[in-house]
Amino acid sequence: MSSKLVNKLLVSFTKLERTIDDTYTVLRCRPGVPFYVLHHVQQYREMVVKQRGLALELEQSLMKEDWNEVARLIKLINGFSSMIQNDAKALVMDGEPGATGSSYPVM
Repeated sequence: MSSKLVNKLLVSFTKLERTIDDTYTVLRCRPGVPFYVLHHVQQYREMVVKQRGLALELEQSLMKEDWNEVARLIKLINGFSSMIQNDAKALVMDGEPGATGSSYPVM
């Protein structure tokens, strides 16, 4: 049963990676997108890669019935998800790409 749950988690990470890659491609082609926005999107991809590794560790811990480690890994995975979500919201709330007053370089 635990293997099925981890597989679903890995599938969701694959979908998220595709979405992040598509977002990066679209933003990179748009004029006036600040560099920091592209940098943040790249960092989201790196975070999902880390989540994938944690999910694989989670599968091993589930098989070993190491519940303390399972709880720790779930918290870390959820923490990365929250960080991505909060940062993406902050980017959106920051205003239009290339808005006046931005101190970041524009691509």
